Amino acid sequence: MLEIGFHTDAFNSAYWSFEQCLEWAQRNGLHYIECGAIDGVSWIHGLGYQPHIALWEDPLLLRKKMDGYGVRFSQIDAAFPLSRPEGATLGVEYIFHTMRWAKLAGCPRIDTTDDRLPPAGMSEREALEHMRRIYIQVLPVAETYDIIVNIEPHGHFTTKPEFMAE
Repeated sequence: MLEIGFHTDAFNSAYWSFEQCLEWAQRNGLHYIECGAIDGVSWIHGLGYQPHIALWEDPLLLRKKMDGYGVRFSQIDAAFPLSRPEGATLGVEYIFHTMRWAKLAGCPRIDTTDDRLPPAGMSEREALEHMRRIYIQVLPVAETYDIIVNIEPHGHFTTKPEFMAE
């Protein structure tokens, strides 16, 4: 059965909190939600003006709250631009933190992506190898946590079918 969900990014410009998104989903009969993960503290999120979850929030308590709204996660964004050089350090840690959090929250998927621009000083072949090394590092951990890692087509490389085929 096909079911429709939404990404809380749709409410970024409205400065909604995550809970306002849950309320909207409940009012509109939607049962699946995707959101971004914040690995750290953001003042705009702390004030309730950003519709994402923070990895410092308790995933089991949030899961219980979501159950009350009849909403589940479809996936959580761990969308650090992996094509950047720091994708191998910051991006990998961000993915690992999001993956552990997602598991406890009952979310079966996380998604990843690249930057909108190619990394300076790196050929396309080097960027492909760089990202391939990252996924080789991430996938065994995902398998352990029983988490599916999606690659969203948002950036310079992931919007090219020939790159994705490799």
